[in-house]
Amino acid sequence: MLPRGPFRLLWTSVTDLHVPRSLEWGPSVSVLSAAEVTPGFYELHLQSGDVVTLRAEAVKFEVGGNIAIGSGVSQGEL
Repeated sequence: MLPRGPFRLLWTSVTDLHVPRSLEWGPSVSVLSAAEVTPGFYELHLQSGDVVTLRAEAVKFEVGGNIAIGSGVSQGEL
């Protein structure tokens, strides 16, 4: 079982990033799922239905603590 968030994914050596905005994102900062589909290729499924994809050398997963999650968004809103 995962601990309570917030969570942060940090990628290094990103070589490709695709961030579609087919549907309105709105105020939510929710990521429904994140997975390494094949080695070095990642997908993030957003609450809006959009899928962010990227290629990177490595990823680091951080949990809770003093994670800064962006301007104007508090941890209680996640």
